[in-house]
Amino acid sequence: MLGCAAPVVWKPIPMKDQSRSGSGHGSSMTTRRKPCLPLLRTAILTIALAATTAGAIGGALAQDQDAELELEANLDRIAGETAELRQLPPLAEIDDVLVSQDELLAMMPALIAEEIDPDDAVAQSRSLAALGLIPAGTNLLDLTVRLMREQAAGFYDPLSDEMLVLFDGNSDLTEYFYAHEVIHALQDAHLDPDDLMEDLTALNSDQTLATLALYEGDAVTGSAIYLERHPTLALALLREVDRDFPVMDEAPASVGMVLLFPYTAGATFVDRLLAEGGWDAVNAAYTDMPASTEVILHPLKYLERDEPSLVALPDP
Repeated sequence: MLGCAAPVVWKPIPMKDQSRSGSGHGSSMTTRRKPCLPLLRTAILTIALAATTAGAIGGALAQDQDAELELEANLDRIAGETAELRQLPPLAEIDDVLVSQDELLAMMPALIAEEIDPDDAVAQSRSLAALGLIPAGTNLLDLTVRLMREQAAGFYDPLSDEMLVLFDGNSDLTEYFYAHEVIHALQDAHLDPDDLMEDLTALNSDQTLATLALYEGDAVTGSAIYLERHPTLALALLREVDRDFPVMDEAPASVGMVLLFPYTAGATFVDRLLAEGGWDAVNAAYTDMPASTEVILHPLKYLERDEPSLVALPDP
């Protein structure tokens, strides 16, 4: 979904590696073929905005029984602890799909090609360039592919209830990212009775960005609380901060701001709700979604129910 210049992709992706399935995340790893992917342009697929280094492939894990059992037990622990901290009932099962960094990078072009129409991307590029928001000649489709290849670190797919787990040998980063994605699975199971997560087509682009800010702000805040309980994980994340992200650094400011908005502004919004009424106040927001990015930036407007005014565009 390009939305307002945002190269953010929310789309089910091919899960082509190994899957743990069964009770409590599953008791065995089994190879499975790629599922059929419904062409829903606004299906939410969570992308945690951080990168990890390439390493051992997920497929190799399936050949190591000890590593498999250790990983299963660790993911179960992370999921249960995250649910406890988020104050939501734990999930009986999560379908985890293990991939390496290289496999994740290989998924990006096909994922984005399914999500973004090339002609729409060209038209959007021209419009944004005319407004001075991006340099003339910027290829938004290519920029989206490069940004996602650099930034993507984990996915939760609400259409299939699958969790893509990036495993490259760095267990600290995997633990933090997994806690983030578990919160999205909890949102889907307990806070999204109308399946808004799966289809945002009824919303305009600003409403969509505000909605994503609630989802991502919740996950960022919840995983930060998990991080407070496990401070040694912070050392691994601090090492990541020192890494170079040349694509993000060189991207037009407007693109980077919209890409990061759900995570940064969303976390501030959720923090304010927590201060007002704890997790109950955050949970209540899912039945009264923020209607604009204005209330995300100014949470008091949300709390006071300062609704945005809709402006009708004239006929062309």
